[in-house]
Amino acid sequence: MNIKLFSLHWDNIAPEVVQAQRAACAALGAPLSQHRIDGLRHGEWIDWVLAREDALDLLLFIDIDCVPLSAERLAQRFRQAAEGTLVGAEGAANHLDPHRSYAGAWYVFINRHVWRQLGRPSAKETPYGDVCQLWTDTWRSRGVGVNLIPPTHCELPKWNLPGRALAYGTATTYGDDCFHMFEARSGNMEPFLRHCRQAAA
Repeated sequence: MNIKLFSLHWDNIAPEVVQAQRAACAALGAPLSQHRIDGLRHGEWIDWVLAREDALDLLLFIDIDCVPLSAERLAQRFRQAAEGTLVGAEGAANHLDPHRSYAGAWYVFINRHVWRQLGRPSAKETPYGDVCQLWTDTWRSRGVGVNLIPPTHCELPKWNLPGRALAYGTATTYGDDCFHMFEARSGNMEPFLRHCRQAAA
């Protein structure tokens, strides 16, 4: 199967963050395409990538300040996606509906063929959900598998998950899957850079 990772960043992201993510993914053997398109909304960009990448079977969308931690775990998640399952880091749109979790746009694996079979649901945010949340809702409503990866550690908790107060936030680790800094536009990026160095070691 043809697979690829994609990340988007704007002009307000420091070059060392972009370079660190690229180096970490390369070390893990993960083909990454980084798009610098200033001002393009996240969901719109994801829809655009899915519409034009006809040769790909499986895609992983990853935030510019998120890094995979294990080649073995990447391969495992891609196998799950190959079976049709939507796989992603667990999140919740606390400002809209804190009681409904979904596969977060910062780390989400999608089977492009299943996406087409389900009517090409958009990744754009809606009045009822955040970016990519419609994917989780669509997969669930059609009885297709959804696998949410729970956070296992957070340095600065900010947001709730259903039944779990302050479950994730700045510098969140999702087991052996990924580390997500969140809010890369500001603040100390050293934890992210450190995880990238460790992944590339």
